[in-house]
Amino acid sequence: MPSSNQGSGFFKSARQSVLILSFLAFPFALFAQPTFTKLFGPSGNTGYSVVQTSDKGFVFCGNTSPSGNSLLDLKIQVIRTDSLGNEIWRKRFAQNDMNYVYKIVPTHDGGFAIGGYSQPKNSNYQQDMLILRIGANGDSLWANSYGQPSTASEIAYDLIQTSDKGFLLAGKSAPAVLEYMHLIKTDSLGNTLWIKAPMSSYLDHRALTVREIPSGGYIVGGNTSTPVRGLSIIRLDSAGNTVWAKRLSKGTYTPRAEDVLPLPDSGFLVVATIQLNANNTQQNSWLLRLRPNGDTISTKTFRNIRIRSIVPDGQGGFWLAGIRPGYEPTGLLVKISSQGDSLWAKEYSFYSIVRIEEANPTQDGGLILVGSVLDFNNEGKAILIKTDGEGNVPAPVSVTALTSDLGQLKLYPNPATDNLTLEVENPSHPELTVLNVFGQPVWKMRCSEGNRHQIPVSGLPSGVYRLQVTSEKGFTILPFRK
Repeated sequence: MPSSNQGSGFFKSARQSVLILSFLAFPFALFAQPTFTKLFGPSGNTGYSVVQTSDKGFVFCGNTSPSGNSLLDLKIQVIRTDSLGNEIWRKRFAQNDMNYVYKIVPTHDGGFAIGGYSQPKNSNYQQDMLILRIGANGDSLWANSYGQPSTASEIAYDLIQTSDKGFLLAGKSAPAVLEYMHLIKTDSLGNTLWIKAPMSSYLDHRALTVREIPSGGYIVGGNTSTPVRGLSIIRLDSAGNTVWAKRLSKGTYTPRAEDVLPLPDSGFLVVATIQLNANNTQQNSWLLRLRPNGDTISTKTFRNIRIRSIVPDGQGGFWLAGIRPGYEPTGLLVKISSQGDSLWAKEYSFYSIVRIEEANPTQDGGLILVGSVLDFNNEGKAILIKTDGEGNVPAPVSVTALTSDLGQLKLYPNPATDNLTLEVENPSHPELTVLNVFGQPVWKMRCSEGNRHQIPVSGLPSGVYRLQVTSEKGFTILPFRK
């Protein structure tokens, strides 16, 4: 994993205190870690935020369009599963015609809170922040919208439950063309306690992520694009007053805050995305280690990745979850040491597009990842991935239909050691191409006529690959693991 390093002691000051808490944080790490990969259809479903439940299952939220037209009908969807990813229940909610969700968090009473925004479809972008409270069984308890009639757009990008059992929404307010950072603190029933706009002198300014600091107060990550491009990091006290605020530039690009993490030494770890082109196919991640007063200790740049979540591993290191950007992005998990050095990286390219939106730790020392995929039928579906502590998941055995002269396809064994067998329903002579995780061809062959075709893989390094099967009437891609 290429990276540029600045400073050898990147996380050294935090390592000792994290190690002391490692067993307490992950008491189940000594036991077996179940893994799975699950898709949740039908087409038009997304996954955006996930948490583990007290019974070791999972609950995640996203959006769905029951009518199939997201421009007219977009609802919030919450799905709860057991510990193996099998669906237990599914609920849909709508505060308005168009409903967008970004975050789900567990609440003190065993239920959940969902944060996002909603708008009428003919409202000229009259968007209001939203908190939706549901019980453990998914039943709605209450929902509150937060917006002013004179404000065109108020959007929440993040939500946390605070230690006083209330909630904090972080996002933006756009009373006109320009945007301002916007934070709303509520009590446990959603009643507004205070509204703050830190660093309001900056234009086109938004809060994108927020966390509560164990010693009190909050740390907020955002960005500005006018008049100066930059990453914004703000520390607030418990009443929402600014303790300090920092702006950090990165050349001509606009760093976008993705996650902020309070560390045991009272410092902070921040990750931001740096967009390098207009269509988001080229992005770097910028990792910053900050002192308790916000001063920068060290930074690292990870090239050609977009990190969405920072997850401490309980042993001084961290997992970084996100995507490998491109026209067909793939899911990505990177493990770094306490000094911030890359230890390994795993890519999840089960389908043509895999987007990871969030990762959280599980009780057994693994990770749960949520996102969206474009499957082999070009249908967008939500995906839930449970990994072990090394990022491993079961490689799905692919059986899919190709709309062509080949008929039904089967690829086995998966994982493979020496040879793969491609079995086709109708005798044919397809062209086979093995692609690596970067989409580059590493083996290619035109097959003789027949129903079974052998693909030698003994010479390939271990990893995840895709087999592209091309016939006269089309092609399909089957994932496999070596």
